Amino acid sequence: MDQDFRDRLDKLVTRQAEMQSQLKRLGRESERMDADIRQVSEALWKEEKASAKNLDQLKKSIADERKQPKLPAPPPLPRKSAALQGAKDDGKKPKRATPSPLKATALAQPSSAQKSVRKPAFNSGEWELNFGKIWLVRIGVLLLLTGLIFLSTYAYKNWLFNAGAGAKVAFFMIISLSLTSLGMWLERKKKRFLHYGRVVASGGLAAGYYTIYASHFTPSLKLIDSTILVGFLLTIWAAMMLAYAVWKRSRVVAVMDIGLAFYGTIVNPAGWLSLFSALLLSAAGIGLMLRFKWIVIGIGTMIAAYIAHAFWLGGYYPQQAQESVRITYLLSYWLLFTVALTLPAAKSLEAKIQRMFCAINNGAAWTLTVFLIPSFTPHAQIGWISLGVGTLWLGLAVVARRGAIWHRSLTSIFAYQGIFIASLGILIEATGYTRFLVFAVEACVLLAGARRFGGSLTRVLSVLMYFCALVTAVPAVTGGAIAPWLSYAALALVSAVYTAMVNHDLAKGASEAEGHHLLSLLPALMTWAILGFGVFDRLPLAVGINAMWLTVTAVMSLFFLLKKPRWIADLATMSVIVAFAGVGSFLYGLGSLPVAGALLPLLGIASFWWMAPALSQAWADLAENKTTDAEVHNGAFEWVFSCLFWLSLTMTVNEQLVSSRWWLLLGGALALVGHGGAELTKRRSFGVPPLLLHIGSILLLVVVGTRESALGWATVALLLAHLAWVDARRNAVARGWLKMGLSFALTVAASVHAFQGFDRPDIALTMLGLGMMFWAWQRKDVIFATTGGLLPLAIACVTAITLHPGQDWMRYLPIGAALGCHALLWLGSEDDVSWKPLRVLLLSAGIGALVIAASFHVHLSFHGAGMAICWALLAMALFCAGLALRCRPYRLIGLFWLAAAVAHVVLIDVLRMETVGRILSFITLGLVLLGLGFLYNRYQETIRKFL
Repeated sequence: MDQDFRDRLDKLVTRQAEMQSQLKRLGRESERMDADIRQVSEALWKEEKASAKNLDQLKKSIADERKQPKLPAPPPLPRKSAALQGAKDDGKKPKRATPSPLKATALAQPSSAQKSVRKPAFNSGEWELNFGKIWLVRIGVLLLLTGLIFLSTYAYKNWLFNAGAGAKVAFFMIISLSLTSLGMWLERKKKRFLHYGRVVASGGLAAGYYTIYASHFTPSLKLIDSTILVGFLLTIWAAMMLAYAVWKRSRVVAVMDIGLAFYGTIVNPAGWLSLFSALLLSAAGIGLMLRFKWIVIGIGTMIAAYIAHAFWLGGYYPQQAQESVRITYLLSYWLLFTVALTLPAAKSLEAKIQRMFCAINNGAAWTLTVFLIPSFTPHAQIGWISLGVGTLWLGLAVVARRGAIWHRSLTSIFAYQGIFIASLGILIEATGYTRFLVFAVEACVLLAGARRFGGSLTRVLSVLMYFCALVTAVPAVTGGAIAPWLSYAALALVSAVYTAMVNHDLAKGASEAEGHHLLSLLPALMTWAILGFGVFDRLPLAVGINAMWLTVTAVMSLFFLLKKPRWIADLATMSVIVAFAGVGSFLYGLGSLPVAGALLPLLGIASFWWMAPALSQAWADLAENKTTDAEVHNGAFEWVFSCLFWLSLTMTVNEQLVSSRWWLLLGGALALVGHGGAELTKRRSFGVPPLLLHIGSILLLVVVGTRESALGWATVALLLAHLAWVDARRNAVARGWLKMGLSFALTVAASVHAFQGFDRPDIALTMLGLGMMFWAWQRKDVIFATTGGLLPLAIACVTAITLHPGQDWMRYLPIGAALGCHALLWLGSEDDVSWKPLRVLLLSAGIGALVIAASFHVHLSFHGAGMAICWALLAMALFCAGLALRCRPYRLIGLFWLAAAVAHVVLIDVLRMETVGRILSFITLGLVLLGLGFLYNRYQETIRKFL
């Protein structure tokens, strides 16, 4: 009776699922019909609105026509003429009066108001036109300039360029002037080529700047020997570029001019001339920023100058300039950008812009100076230089505070950066050793005095003394001998008292300093650090680890047993970090611990997992965040400590095993135990981490499965048992995800061991796939069918193709099983959308394997001939199957392979380019991109019609 009742219940569940699927399909059809009705209604409303407008216009036209004066009647005709006229009109119907052509045209044309209502349709291809008009031009100019740079460097290496330096420089200058003239002409003559012409002209000016630059240092182009003359010419040309940008008031022109000039000098630098060029271009960029408020150009110029200078410091190019020249130019950059902030135009900028500019300038200059300092002084002098620079910036902060030279907002930048650099110098140069207990007790005394008498300065001094205590407690810093562990235990006790005092002091002034109560966590963390490094680390390994876990567990338990007192709250909260460190110490020293010595750390980790919800609530209360019970019981602490517990337990068990092969059995067993514990405690965090032991067993099976046949099948059996248990418990925790993961793991384990133990693993995997597919179909579980049924069938198909490529007809068994499952699913779930992805995957695996297997078969049988015939026959068979099953995918795939039978070979040849080819490719590609940009600009209206 019980079995009959279950069968009827299963039928009802199946019928309910089918009805829900039908309801979903009817809902989708109803939504589609509603959308169609809305579209028809909107069209009718638009037509009625247009008809009403035309009717109003017709009424107005008729009223205007009636207002016109009537023409007088013509005189009467003679009798003969009247008779003839009557004879001519006799028997004819009178013609209908037609409206005036002007009126008809007026009615046919929509009014201006109607035109203004209609909006142009959005063209999704507009991005292509914008890319062709703007970015193709910019990229083309960059590639063209790169090609010219490489061409000038390559010139002296080939006999093709034996002309004199004057001819080469003239050639490049002609190119530069031609590009500049062409760009200016296009900009002036054609409005549509405004941006195009400016970009081309900017590229020409940048090419001219590089030509002058190269005429001094490139051997094949060296025409000017005088460094003064070339510097003068560069200055004149930079002034021309600046004048052109100012004349056009174009930010694009300025960016292209200065950016491409920087790019040329970076790609091929030449000693101090590169540094002078960067300084000159920097001055031009700063001038544009101050004149037109182009902030991006000013900041970009400054960054480019320091990047160009960094190429010399990093050794990317030969060191053609001396260290004194480089440090002089670096100082010149900093002075240029710093002095620029003193100008009235710079002071009128926003305060945040000035602060950002000053901070980048100071930071970049100091960072690059660090690379140059070792060239002048030994490493020991860096501290004093840092003190000097920091003192200089602090002095500038005092000057900026007056507001006479710099804006007052720069005071904080100079001050903060000066304090940082000066502090760095002090840390480098400071030495010595001081008793840490004296400083720690002094910190407590000062804080107690501040609480009693008040005073913010006293509190600051207390913090400084506590910091000195921590610093002097480190032997590596003071250079002295390490103190006994009892001294560090006393320091930890004093630090714990100081933590409680800080907590009480912050709680007393909570209304004045809201949120500052978190500051007491820092001395609490330092207390645990003192205990860890000064006490526990000094004891024997087993004693130290157990003492650490005993202390941290006792503090946490005491905190919760005493109803969370404030004086121990910070230490208890920070004990989480200590527990993490304790797990690391336990795993590190596990090999030296006896079994009894490992029990206390395991119990401590388990206790932290058990108290994780309360610990999460304590952290939430500390951060003053409101959390729900679900958030507390599913917090990160619980999951982390669960993972740490299972990791520690696994490592402990592994230390006691004689052979690792027993993990083939223990991995699945511990996973089942963990899942049972999760079901018992109703806490999923305890059951998920041990599932990784299944993965470990599978990985071990890959290594030792050939030697351990029985234990290997034990891994598969435990996975199957776990999967059956999860499937039987309908209220199991995360049942769907577990079934998917376990079925996937079962497939992998069975596949691995089948390959190790069977000659025909594809047959075994086919049987497994068919069984799992039937199981999933009975449960109406698509995901289960995918991971448990589809995956082994797909692996069987691939195995049949790769391992049995000869005249083996048994390899078509997995392929037929996959196609048969697809056909049955198509007939049984054609209207169920949820099964569609599985059907697609089955069809893809089956037909793909069928085509490959048949192609190999024909290739081996007929020595490569008849491939097209094979594909044609397969296409015909698939097409017929599609007609029989009324399945459109079969027909479409059949048509595809029918087309593949006609054209089945495509060859692609790839040519390798030499040096000249690469140079020509840069130039040609640049010219092609410029040509494409010209066509996009010239015929943009025509192109827009086809987008």
